Amino acid sequence: IAKEINRLIGGIDMLDTEEGSADSERKIRGFSDIAVLYRTHRQAALLEKCLRQEGIPYQVAGREDFLTEHDVRTALYFFYQVLYPKEKAAQELCRRLLFHYLKESFEDKLAWLTEKYRKKIKKARPAKLLEEWLKEISFENEESLKKLTSMSVLYPTMESFLHALSFGEDGDVRRNGGKKFSADMVTLMTLHGSKGLEFPVVFLYGMDKGRIPLEFGNTDDISSIEEERRLCYVGMTRAKEELILVCGQEPSCFLQEIPEKNARWERPRAAADIEAEKAVQLSLFDFM
Repeated sequence: IAKEINRLIGGIDMLDTEEGSADSERKIRGFSDIAVLYRTHRQAALLEKCLRQEGIPYQVAGREDFLTEHDVRTALYFFYQVLYPKEKAAQELCRRLLFHYLKESFEDKLAWLTEKYRKKIKKARPAKLLEEWLKEISFENEESLKKLTSMSVLYPTMESFLHALSFGEDGDVRRNGGKKFSADMVTLMTLHGSKGLEFPVVFLYGMDKGRIPLEFGNTDDISSIEEERRLCYVGMTRAKEELILVCGQEPSCFLQEIPEKNARWERPRAAADIEAEKAVQLSLFDFM
């Protein structure tokens, strides 16, 4: 997928550009023209790693599992009670969650932290506040808090960030793939989160047996299969111009339902073949 995105945008480096030049009829795309859809958020981890390696800017849309983790909920409820001191429920939740980290002198530390951030919360950007919050306490899962920080980059204030998390639609909640915001980014999201959106180019990632349709306990449940088929259809119809379905050794049964005249099958070239070709291209410089 990462290599194909390189070709779609015309190539990030010289070799990528040369590889893509053969397909001259293809329209050159921007990163924001492209979306990668998948069945569950867990599929995104490897995808993110590959996009980072290729230097492709991206954003992840939707409420991910890390938002329910203890460290993340502690941070969110802390800042919520700082912003809204009259919200007793938020205060109580904050106290319960934060007590796990501030057992000794809890009341004094909580009062000190609350006052410290109350002076900053209206002026500082949420990413800055969260980066500082990470240094206050020894958290158990700093990686999740770093993800929360990268999500907050897309919001101007902590208030707007918390509002989006509480009341925004699934597609409105987004996490930046890097430390800096860019308007031109590939969008990663689940099939559920993509409803109502459209992109010129859409990848359906993981069109494999067991993933799409997602296998539950009872794989013979007709209603479950039909719901999965509808969800797959939603993903496919998010593409305005070009739809790329990606599968492994065991393709999804839904791929068999696509008429042959409406699809073109391709196999990616082996990495060894690509490297060999690049080596031959580079050897031409030996004669100069």
